[in-house]
Amino acid sequence: MRQAPGQDADLPAPLRVKNQRQAAREACRGSARRLGLQLTEFRQDERGTPVPVDGWYWSMSHTRGVVCGVVYPAPIGIEVERVRKRRQEVVRLAATREEYDLLGGFSWHNFTRVWSAKESVLKKAGYGLQDLADCRLVAAPNSRSIILHHRDRQHFVHQSFHHDHFVSMSADVADDAEISWQWWKNDPNIRSEPTWEDFQ
Repeated sequence: MRQAPGQDADLPAPLRVKNQRQAAREACRGSARRLGLQLTEFRQDERGTPVPVDGWYWSMSHTRGVVCGVVYPAPIGIEVERVRKRRQEVVRLAATREEYDLLGGFSWHNFTRVWSAKESVLKKAGYGLQDLADCRLVAAPNSRSIILHHRDRQHFVHQSFHHDHFVSMSADVADDAEISWQWWKNDPNIRSEPTWEDFQ
């Protein structure tokens, strides 16, 4: 995960998004380098689905000013979202009351957590948001993981929270796989990691 350059408010929105996408691809290259790989080109098909590179799968995400990317030898999905208020129709689309109750009830913190988790699973599976209603939260074992049910199987989602952002990653991870989250260095313009009380 890293901050995206070229996000000044006076820049045109399309340029800011282009800068985010370029930075997200660079995050994928960084993930590849940690695996000893020199992957340079990350293409997408006509539906926007990432195309594996030499047998390596990849996924990226960006939100306002923050991007992330990952490379893995099996299908994988990653999503980063900033905790913020959303429209009520989006809240209802993201999860049911029963699903929010599994996280301790509704809060913007929990909304962002479940939304990013579902996006990561749908990305891994190669489906878009049109499949959101078929992706259901079934368990939240701890603050760093969620289990979702989608298309007749369960998906484990790893999560990390830092600087007001949730990042969720879903992959069919082997038992001996090691996950290392790399967040950007502290920025004096970003307040420190929020506490739970910030979202009550």
